Amino acid sequence: MPFIVVVVVFKKMTKLIIFKEKNSNRHFAYETQDELNKIFLKIFKERIKEGSYYENSLRAYFKELIKKKDYFKIRWIMSERASYEYESYYLDTLEEI
Repeated sequence: MPFIVVVVVFKKMTKLIIFKEKNSNRHFAYETQDELNKIFLKIFKERIKEGSYYENSLRAYFKELIKKKDYFKIRWIMSERASYEYESYYLDTLEEI
C-alpha cells in the first residue's frame, strides 16, 4: 500500500498594525507579540507626552505603567479609547505575490 505525505507550505505574511491619527495613518510591521507590545508602548508614550491624551490626574499612573512596561494594561487602555477620534487602530496583513 503506498504511503502518501502531504506537505502544506504557508506563506509568511507580514503582520501590520495601523494607527489612525489626525494627519495620517501610521503603519508598523511586527512578527511577534513582544514586537507588538513594544509598538503599543511607543504610541502610548507619545500620546502621554502630547499632554492632551489623558487627564492630568492620571498622568502619574500612566507613567508608572510605562516604567513597569505593563503591556497588558497599556493595550487595554488604548483599546478602550479606540473609538475616540484619531485614536483607533486595527490589525492587518500585507499581501504578497
